[in-house]
Amino acid sequence: DPDGLVLSTDFDTEELTVWADETRLNQLFDNLITNSLKYTDTPGTIAISMNKEKKNAVIIIEDSSPSVPIDAIDKLFDHLFRVENSRNRKTGGSGLGLALCKKIVEAHQGEISAYQSNIGGLGIKISLPLL
Repeated sequence: DPDGLVLSTDFDTEELTVWADETRLNQLFDNLITNSLKYTDTPGTIAISMNKEKKNAVIIIEDSSPSVPIDAIDKLFDHLFRVENSRNRKTGGSGLGLALCKKIVEAHQGEISAYQSNIGGLGIKISLPLL
């Protein structure tokens, strides 16, 4: 859609099973995808992939511009941290969302990290241990 956002997906064909609280993982993915929808300029792209790496399910959510300043990326998961730039212009946000995401992932013995995506925006990588 030239006026909106394009969603692309790439999921491993192998079934991946993790021990999880379904409600909390729904909350995690809802928060991350909502952030991408909220902070990605149109026209733009949101890319979601999932594959197996060693003994983990790895989920990657990347979006196109704008990105987050490189010096803010390490602070994104801090309680109440908010980026004060163009990525935050549409809505204020409380600064709780990504901190909550980190707590959910860690409660599942997983890891979450952020980086500048190769499509111009923010990338989030989640790794959850497989059963």
